[in-house]
Amino acid sequence: MKSNPKKKIRDIAREVLDFSTDGCTMAPDLDFFPCCDKHDFAYRNNHITGISRWDADWEMKECIKKRPKGKYLAWIYWLGARVLGWAAFYDFTPKATKQSIEGGFGWYS
Repeated sequence: MKSNPKKKIRDIAREVLDFSTDGCTMAPDLDFFPCCDKHDFAYRNNHITGISRWDADWEMKECIKKRPKGKYLAWIYWLGARVLGWAAFYDFTPKATKQSIEGGFGWYS
């Protein structure tokens, strides 16, 4: 039987990465699901991907701007993520890193 390397990589990724999503959390999803799903992935896997909170929020805003009705709403969603998203971002950070943040060893965006 021949091994399928792509399938093996997908299987490993599913074990390591968190693909869960809650859409646009408490905001109306409108037609922004793809943008919010990517944003959730970035938040939930930041300890692996290294993406900063700022970059994840900015990429979500840019994605929403390209969607129908998104030109102006993108800024509102971005602001919501900046103001309310810090807890969700750090909730998916490994415990040791989270403790160092809470312990005052540094501020992260």
